[in-house]
Amino acid sequence: MMKKLLFTFATGAFLATGAIAQSNLHNLNLETWTGNECTGWGTLNSYMAFGAPQTVFEETTDPGEGLSSAKISTEYWLGATSLGASSDTVSGFLTLGGPITGAIGLPCTTTPDSMSFMFKGEVVSGDTALILVSLSVYDTAQNTFAQGMLLVYDSGAVFLDAFGQQLSQITTNNGAWNSVTIPIWDFSFGALTPDSLQIICASSSGSLFGSPLPLIGSTIYVDNFFVPYFSSVGERDEDVKFSVYPNPSSDYFVIKNGSSKSDMDVQMIDINGKFVRSYTDVSGGEMTIDGNGLARGAYFIKVTSGGKQVIKQVVFE
Repeated sequence: MMKKLLFTFATGAFLATGAIAQSNLHNLNLETWTGNECTGWGTLNSYMAFGAPQTVFEETTDPGEGLSSAKISTEYWLGATSLGASSDTVSGFLTLGGPITGAIGLPCTTTPDSMSFMFKGEVVSGDTALILVSLSVYDTAQNTFAQGMLLVYDSGAVFLDAFGQQLSQITTNNGAWNSVTIPIWDFSFGALTPDSLQIICASSSGSLFGSPLPLIGSTIYVDNFFVPYFSSVGERDEDVKFSVYPNPSSDYFVIKNGSSKSDMDVQMIDINGKFVRSYTDVSGGEMTIDGNGLARGAYFIKVTSGGKQVIKQVVFE
């Protein structure tokens, strides 16, 4: 029965999680591995004992950052249709907190507005890879009320908005590492507080949604996840205490590091993940971003200082 779950998820059902693993609270940088398993994450590699292929690998030849990344591949699994799959070609999965056939996710009591990570796509033409973050709360069932999603194709990638509509396409180098920040859309508009957060990476989204059919050889690499305001799982914490004001603003933003006067690197990112402003080695712990030339709308401001990183959302009116 557990094996059949992988192939019978509907669009919303695969986000329903059971008990949340309490111990795997770190390794968002994917540096720690035991054998062919990434510590704190789930894969389908445990099903190799039942004839399944290995679909997640530790990548050490060309990691995005540090010494290790995760390589996720779509492979052929003879007999997968007997378990309910639409074909014997099966996506690889990397899921935070546990394998996708069971309980996934980690405890979370805040609603982050974005997630940053690195990815590299080697997706076969006609297939679609997926990287998804979602927030949920348990009532009589586990209800998802916020999510962000990146779809990766052979020619680029796109974000999905809160209604599942594609935003403007990101031009990527297929086969090269890309750094992105995707927005997390809160469908409850602040009315709900989460109890868990899930991250799902799949080399072929069709193994979740039913289409397109997974294609052998589709591969994505992921590394260095960061979820702001989520200290329970982040390698990087809130040691960087900074404020942005006024917010919203129609003229300028002041960024102030309340932790120290250490140099800062500051990046301003629009909701499509495009970097619109970048400042390096800002001294004195304070700076002003002039709004001249900025389009009206929401942005993310990413501040890195002393090896720590924080992201805040701002609105330019």
